[in-house]
Formats: sequence, C-alpha cells, structure tokens
Amino acid sequence: GSQVRIVTREDPSNDAFKTRLVQLVVENNLDSMMEMQIREKGHTKGILLGRCLLTGSMNLTYNGLVINDEEITCIVDEAELQRTRLEFERYWNGF
Repeated sequence: GSQVRIVTREDPSNDAFKTRLVQLVVENNLDSMMEMQIREKGHTKGILLGRCLLTGSMNLTYNGLVINDEEITCIVDEAELQRTRLEFERYWNGF
C-alpha cells in the first residue's frame, strides 16, 4: 500500500534494473503505486521509509549490496526524517 518514487540516471548500468522493475510493476498491476524520474546528474543514494532513512555510499546493485565495502547510515530521528521528506518532495517537483 505504499507509494514508491525512484530517481535514477540514464545510464546503461541502470537499464536492467529499470526494465525488470517496470516488468514487475506491470505484472502485479502496481502502476499507480510507482513513479520514476530520470535525472541527468543524480548521484545521491538513499531509501526513505516511514520510520527511517538509509543513506550512504552504497549503490543499489549486486556489487554495492554484496561485494564492495560500503558505508550506510540508518537515521531514525523524526526531525531529520521530516527534513529529508521535505527536501525530497522539493527535489521530486524540480525545485
């Protein structure tokens, strides 16, 4: 029941992920719950959930998740989460 918003770059290394994600969304009739934007210079990495923010150097790839030594921080401070939500909303809307 959650809305998913993804911001990524137009990069060949992202093509398989984007293709598979769109397939899963269509197969499961979740079109109204997922939105994706392509940003030319996007490089920020994070997952903003209802109760926490995961952020760090990790790419959401096999190497980033399994192979490489990466830094990741879990933020649970409500004030920081609210600030991040507002920043992401502004970014999403192009401000």
